Amino acid sequence: MFKTIRLNPIQSMRLLVALFVGLSAQFVFLTPIFEAPDEPYHFTFAHQISNRWRLPNQKTTEGPAKQEASQPPLFYGVAAVLITPFSREGLQALREPNPHANTGAPDALINRNYVVQHEPYPIRFDPPRAAIYAVRLLNVVWGAVTVWAVWKTARAAAPDVPGIALLACGLTALNPQFAFISGAVNNDAMTAMWGSLILWQTLVMLREGFTTRRSVLIAILVALATLTKVSGLLFGITVAAAAIWRHFRERDWRGFLILALSGVVFWALIAGWWYARNLQLYGDFTGTSTMLRWVGQRPPVGFGSLLKELGSLTISYWSIFGWFNVLAPRLVYTVIDVLVIASAAGIGIGLWRLRRDRSQLVPWLVLALTFIMGLTALTAWTITTYGTQGRLLFPYIAAISALIAFGLTTLRVPGRMILAVLGVYAYSVPLTLIVPLYDPHEVLDTLPGGSIPFAASWDGQIEVVGHDVLEGTFQQGDLVPVTLYWTPIRTSETDYSLFLHLLTPDATIVGQVDSYPSGGLRRTSLWYAGQVYPDTYQIRITEPLPPGTLLRLEMGWYDARTGERLPAYDGMGEPAPSVIIPAGRAAP
Repeated sequence: MFKTIRLNPIQSMRLLVALFVGLSAQFVFLTPIFEAPDEPYHFTFAHQISNRWRLPNQKTTEGPAKQEASQPPLFYGVAAVLITPFSREGLQALREPNPHANTGAPDALINRNYVVQHEPYPIRFDPPRAAIYAVRLLNVVWGAVTVWAVWKTARAAAPDVPGIALLACGLTALNPQFAFISGAVNNDAMTAMWGSLILWQTLVMLREGFTTRRSVLIAILVALATLTKVSGLLFGITVAAAAIWRHFRERDWRGFLILALSGVVFWALIAGWWYARNLQLYGDFTGTSTMLRWVGQRPPVGFGSLLKELGSLTISYWSIFGWFNVLAPRLVYTVIDVLVIASAAGIGIGLWRLRRDRSQLVPWLVLALTFIMGLTALTAWTITTYGTQGRLLFPYIAAISALIAFGLTTLRVPGRMILAVLGVYAYSVPLTLIVPLYDPHEVLDTLPGGSIPFAASWDGQIEVVGHDVLEGTFQQGDLVPVTLYWTPIRTSETDYSLFLHLLTPDATIVGQVDSYPSGGLRRTSLWYAGQVYPDTYQIRITEPLPPGTLLRLEMGWYDARTGERLPAYDGMGEPAPSVIIPAGRAAP
């Protein structure tokens, strides 16, 4: 009754590319502006180039692009050309930092937004949001080319086992972290594209030998990679290793020298000027010293701590969102760890089986060398500064995906089942993890039934009109749920911060929250007078409590820039030293 649709390998690859584009496009529009790692700095660098068409001197100039202005300029130059026709008026307001942001803290319950958000949904395309979305969509293009190039790389490594190529392609296309990064403003997606294309052409060179056309192409790709990100320099080593192997196998001095000469000439023409500029300005070939000036060097790290950090790479390589503070369910990481460990075992078994067939073995060794160099470089960077991020391995994603696919295929793990499960999970992420986190509570017209009316105000600007029942018994470590209802008396020009203190009878603070309203998602300067804004928090009790201790909740508002509190008034309009309501008691 139903006809089974069977796709050939090329059709399957095209389907996976289309699935990637659909997934990454969701991240483009559902991730609020500047809620991806370092996105405001990446975009600001492109914005500055578009305004002045020159690179900053990071030794003498400070600016909002911060450490990203030390990066090689290719991505930012292309992005600058793209955004030139767009108005970027209002950019400063969009990139205003949340003073209470919990970046890098996945256990945080609130303030996981890095910038001050206000009603990110429905999506708007007013300036400068349209320019930011345009660059995000451009990155989706680089990501789609990467997915295709991963398929080509894996096919070149194992032309007789098409299942490896499709699995590698799918592991890239449906990696939610890669889709998330490809749907944000950064130079990672473009670098991943160059790296994947380089690996594909390098493996073809290994199998088919040197040609002048291919040598020039590889040289240009390596130069472009190094002008996009410093990590692109490692691909020069990969190409050199593969070329040396090919030369000693065929004794093709002419082909080897043409490749070497092409590499030097095209690198000098395309990328060398930027590295020479670094030497002239900073006395540093890569410009890393100027970047460290911004991000800071870390103190010496112990071997145990380093291993723990590197052990968490699978989390940030596959599935951590926001500013490293939005995690997937724990089961996701358990499954990923099992598959990665299994693939590592499979890689070892597969390489052992190929040990006598060098033509089949060497491509996998080249991919393994690329991954090992990338991991070593990341480890060195981690020792220098806080930079243990899985996305920094994306330049080598073709090697990583192909190797994982090789290992799983060796163990006969069903690739289609893996991709089906991964695809369902990946497509669920934007709607189940991203949108609920950044979408504030609905605004109300009146106080809801069942809540307790309560009146107090602050400086004639903000009024609390009620709260939900605050009762129950708690102890150290428990979360006390609190829901308050605010209404602005008049619109404020200042974004005020809320403080909530859990107090004992002797006024000892045993738990507290500091935040913009709605857990950091709203700003008082954009509240509408007469509306009721629900505000829910869970306050963790951090101190031990004597049994039966009565708890009280103190609330108030202050200016985070100055620390100055707004004066409080009771329901009769009389000055009050504080506003306090009952909040349950300690467990007996």
